[in-house]
Amino acid sequence: MREKKRSRPEMRPVMLGTAVVLVLFLAGLLYLGVATWLQYKNSIIDKQKEQMLLITQAISENLEQYIQEAQADLESLSLAAEKLDDPDLAAGAREQLKTYADSHEGAVYDVVVLGKDGQITFRIRDSQVAQVFGSTTQEGQQVAQVQMEDKTLCLMLGGQLSQGGRLCLLIDLGNYYEKQIAQLHVGTNGYVLVKNSDGVILMHPEESQLGINVISGREELYPGVDLTSLNQLVEAQNQGGEGVMEYESYWWMDPDLPMVRKVAAWSPVHVGDDFLVVSAVMDYSDMYAPVAQGFIRLALVFLALTVCVTAMVLYLGKLMLDRQRSQAEISDLREINQALEELHRSEQAIAHQQRLQIMGTMTGGIAHEFNNLLTPILGHAELMLLDLPEDSELYDSAQEIAQAAGHCKEIIQQLSALSRKNVETVYKRPDAGEAFGRVMLNMAVNAVHAIGQKEGHIAITGRALGKEELEERGLTPPSRLWERYLCLDIRDDGCGMSSATLAQIFDPFFTTKKAGQGTGLGLSLADQIIRSHKGSITAESQVGQGSVFHILLPVAQAESIPSPALDGEQPTILLVGSSAKVLQMLSDSFRAMDVPVETARDWDEAAAVLERGAVDVLAADGGLEEERALDFCLSFQGKYPRLMKLLLVERPTREVLEAKNRGLIQGWLEKPVSAQAILEEAHRLLGEQAAGATTL
Repeated sequence: MREKKRSRPEMRPVMLGTAVVLVLFLAGLLYLGVATWLQYKNSIIDKQKEQMLLITQAISENLEQYIQEAQADLESLSLAAEKLDDPDLAAGAREQLKTYADSHEGAVYDVVVLGKDGQITFRIRDSQVAQVFGSTTQEGQQVAQVQMEDKTLCLMLGGQLSQGGRLCLLIDLGNYYEKQIAQLHVGTNGYVLVKNSDGVILMHPEESQLGINVISGREELYPGVDLTSLNQLVEAQNQGGEGVMEYESYWWMDPDLPMVRKVAAWSPVHVGDDFLVVSAVMDYSDMYAPVAQGFIRLALVFLALTVCVTAMVLYLGKLMLDRQRSQAEISDLREINQALEELHRSEQAIAHQQRLQIMGTMTGGIAHEFNNLLTPILGHAELMLLDLPEDSELYDSAQEIAQAAGHCKEIIQQLSALSRKNVETVYKRPDAGEAFGRVMLNMAVNAVHAIGQKEGHIAITGRALGKEELEERGLTPPSRLWERYLCLDIRDDGCGMSSATLAQIFDPFFTTKKAGQGTGLGLSLADQIIRSHKGSITAESQVGQGSVFHILLPVAQAESIPSPALDGEQPTILLVGSSAKVLQMLSDSFRAMDVPVETARDWDEAAAVLERGAVDVLAADGGLEEERALDFCLSFQGKYPRLMKLLLVERPTREVLEAKNRGLIQGWLEKPVSAQAILEEAHRLLGEQAAGATTL
């Protein structure tokens, strides 16, 4: 490994030089590509605008010519219309007018002839003019934009007949749009529209837009839209000239009504002293999107070439370094061989320890099963001793059974000692100050690292909350045994964490800091400390928005409910255990000794009995989840000051001893136990309590 370490400084100049050259090359290529793209993009957009303007100019010229041809047809039709007054020629005139309308394939909406008295003498459709949007005069003829009763938009050309009366030719603007304009594609979503000088839309691909004002009509259809930029476009178009303009508007045919940047080119259609506006509209991004895709492909090709060149350079460097590494690898293999030998010896030691652990676990299980068998033997032997006369042979037999069970108990206790473990947990009642002292340092240091060099804030708040208040805040209490919890919140506005990081922050040795800046044990230790005090710690975070840690610690209840005095009577005992047979046997033994007794199969039943206030001694089976037994005692610490708490355990662990030293329980008995043993221990504890009260 020493040779490998010496070769590393020689590798660094080559790798550093290669990296510098690569970075400079990529930076130059990026700058050249961006500059070229911007120049090319602007050129493409300008050409596209010119093409859009040419399209509108062509449509404007076509529409002007179309109107002029219709006006010429109107003059020809006036000759036929004048014949309607001659009975001999009227039938032929009507046929001529009808044939004209039919020959134009829907372009002619109607031909209407009015007599001298203003009455209609000929018409093709039975539809009246519902609304007139604009009117002007050109070459002695009236030109108006109208909407019929069936919502059809028409260009109405009208002229006077020589013998009196009037002839009107109605051109279907929708038909003209479908045949002459609708087939033109302007980008992906673009379209061409025609409106009059007052802003009323006459031709549009969407029927809902026809006949409405381009500003006020859309304000009614789409309340709340921003039409500031569109209004500026309309003002420019109303000048009567042509041009191109970029503006912000919406795609009216899209139900989601997205707001986009558009480009509009327009050209006027002169009709008498008025004009129409032909406008082509296109999405701004459509102008350069196809070119951008091609440019991106070209950039990817250049990038691939760059990667290939870089790979070749790195490969040449690798060939130069392989010769130096060969010497170091021989040394590495030698050291690896030594490490493997040490690992083999360590594995043998670990296997031996595992065998010892398995033996301890087996002996612990055997001891537990024998205790469950000895408990009823001792109990029933005591019942027999209480019921039988002392001079009978059965009394001696029962006494022999009790003595033999006692010897078995001693043997089981010796076996149980083989499986004992060093339990470090210590139960106590910390105050808020102690919780801050043991936990806050690691949390604050982590918050400082999350904020980094920038200015930030760390807020630490705390308050006592009930279980319902915690659930309203989205927090889950670690246990249902306590009614209130001290809630500590540590909040910072640092860099935050991703969901993947958040899921691992309490794992030992996990850290996001650089090597040498953290061990990854801070939050893990904080989590162990908090859990050892029957609390919990959770975290919420989002990248870039900071983090908040929630710490919940149970609050001991100080409420005092006095227990009744004994006055020389037998104490009332509450037995808590999971075995119905054992509870029944112990209950029978206590009742045979005239000792009041209550039983409970779980902690909820036990809590209900304690609330009635008729218990002097609590004897809880540690086998009913030993930690939960201690938790149960801890949950009402201080609430029943005269209650004696006795734990029935397989063996006295360090946790049980600490609980007794701190007053969480007053005593413990190793199983198997008998009613007599429980009663004697209860009298002893109650005597110590009475002596202490007298001394005080």
